[in-house]
Amino acid sequence: MFLRDGHTAHKRTEIASMLDCRSIAYSDVLDVTVTQCYDIPGTTTKLVLLTDSANTHDSRGIEMYLHKKFYEKLEDLMSYPVRMTCNRLLPAEGTPNSSLLRLLPSEHVVIVLPLRDTCNLEDRFVPINSVDQSTVCEPGCYISNVIAEVAKIGTEEVVHCFDGTAFRRLVVQLKDIASVLTPLVLWDSYINFVRLFQEGDVLYLEKPYAKPSVNGSFCLEYGPGTVIYMKPFQPGHEMVCTQQSHKAVSVPVVKTLDGKLDFSTYLYQLHIQEVVPNLINVTLMSLCTCVSEREFFSTGGGGCSSERFKLELSDSSTSSISVVVEDPTHKIFKTLHANQCLVLEGLSTCAGDNGRTMMSCNIGTGGRIYNVSCLPGRLLTPYVCDHKTLAEACISDDVEFTTMVTLVSWDNASSPVQLHHSLCGHSSRKAGYMMTCDHCRTTEQLFVDGFRGTSVAVNADSSFCVDSGTDTRWVWMFSLVAVIEDKSGERLKMSFTSIAATSLLGCLPNDFADLCNDERVGMLESIIGKELLLCVSKVVGGFQVNLACRKP
Repeated sequence: MFLRDGHTAHKRTEIASMLDCRSIAYSDVLDVTVTQCYDIPGTTTKLVLLTDSANTHDSRGIEMYLHKKFYEKLEDLMSYPVRMTCNRLLPAEGTPNSSLLRLLPSEHVVIVLPLRDTCNLEDRFVPINSVDQSTVCEPGCYISNVIAEVAKIGTEEVVHCFDGTAFRRLVVQLKDIASVLTPLVLWDSYINFVRLFQEGDVLYLEKPYAKPSVNGSFCLEYGPGTVIYMKPFQPGHEMVCTQQSHKAVSVPVVKTLDGKLDFSTYLYQLHIQEVVPNLINVTLMSLCTCVSEREFFSTGGGGCSSERFKLELSDSSTSSISVVVEDPTHKIFKTLHANQCLVLEGLSTCAGDNGRTMMSCNIGTGGRIYNVSCLPGRLLTPYVCDHKTLAEACISDDVEFTTMVTLVSWDNASSPVQLHHSLCGHSSRKAGYMMTCDHCRTTEQLFVDGFRGTSVAVNADSSFCVDSGTDTRWVWMFSLVAVIEDKSGERLKMSFTSIAATSLLGCLPNDFADLCNDERVGMLESIIGKELLLCVSKVVGGFQVNLACRKP
């Protein structure tokens, strides 16, 4: 799941996934509910228990050390959902369970208000245009609590001072009822707050810091005493008709303030023939038929440069489209060539030559291009099958499909590898030095020479020698089953072929079998919460993953 501002996408992490993989990215966003608060014995430090606001499948929670600025806001924290970022994990000291994790205090917290606030919290705030500008004096001061709507989120810039120091700055334009703009300036680490709200949200700023500006007005800053409440923007929707599984389906799509259709939460595969003007945050899975020559241009002061080139794309709908790519990193162009299967994210439509609709992808503002052909577990053909949601795949007649999902948990992490009889392909059982195939009942004695964590000798091809002198081989193979989830929240269990598991983990089965238990668990946990592109087949009794690509 993702939260989008005007520029980039920020991943919303679930507490269950964070606990399973025992890690969280500093840029990840948590939507949580504060259920309990208690003091650590012998101290004045407060702990709060957080549970996931959206995940109904897993009720696990995690403790967090509460930032001292929120000690007086406990009633509000426990009355409303909370959105937070810039989180760090650490082991909980002084507890019987050494594996217990806690979150460090975070100041980057926004209290999310419902559309209809029955507690009348809004009575504590006034419109920003009602602030008396004469009360704002140098060098600055805290003012009364104000309400304003987020009109525009700017881009980060660096401010250089005369003494040689430099600071990062980002300006968020707030507007009042009369659409008069007031800047909210975020400095350095406070820039991370823009992950928590988007254009159209209404902010309730408690004790904002105000400074006079040169035009006789004032600007706001986030100060040590400031607390932000937020009422999310409720966008309009427009029904979009799409052709899925040979039938027409009407899907609601978010309509932004400027009338564009936001496809960031679109659950289906968008075909090129369905691309129309005024689309943003589009994802395409297409075949690259041509890459143009690149050109270089300046992006402003400081001598910074970027490169621009054009891609010609086609897909299974036999339609084609041009995509103009701007890349300030200078890393994408040299990896692309014709006949690659690409996944492009963050696309927007734009006007092209002769009135033809084109698309643009800006790598510097959240656009991404994945060369699926070169990822581990690559898709070997441009169109193995159409992309589907999990719900659609369950009712579809197609025996193969691709899907973009997140791996939630492993279902059989206790036995991820098993010995198989290579002549018949079935699992086997080992008793002492004897190996027996469960299917063909072949039984043979194993050598103990070349001991490698098992009672057998392992050849270079991952098979085992047997003393009968026959061609029979016993091989380690992965037998993993995972719970996966798509953007709609639908979950399914899927089994991975040994080839798919090998490409996903980057480890051969026999090497995995040699690892100690902690190393095995660590390798499996590193995949939890990651986004995957899967090629799946329907088999008797469920679904089988044939190819798996982990997005970098």
